[in-house]
Amino acid sequence: MPIERHRNHDDARRALWLPAGSPRLAREWEACYRLSLLAPSAPPPRGVHKFADIEALNRDTERWIGERVRQGKLRIRPTEPPEEG
Repeated sequence: MPIERHRNHDDARRALWLPAGSPRLAREWEACYRLSLLAPSAPPPRGVHKFADIEALNRDTERWIGERVRQGKLRIRPTEPPEEG
């Protein structure tokens, strides 16, 4: 990625804007959409949870994270039946 140098903050801020009709604009929107697919599908559990010990907390955390990762992977790459042949 090339390094861009600007004389002040205003020049740097203006350099972030793309002109209307720029072909790069569609690519940037697509990149934002693809990034949004990686976001968790549900917010973290709310409220106060009490655990018997730290191991129980860790097990619940791993379960919660694993569930969110699995949901995210299904949103990105839905499971399809294998092709026969």
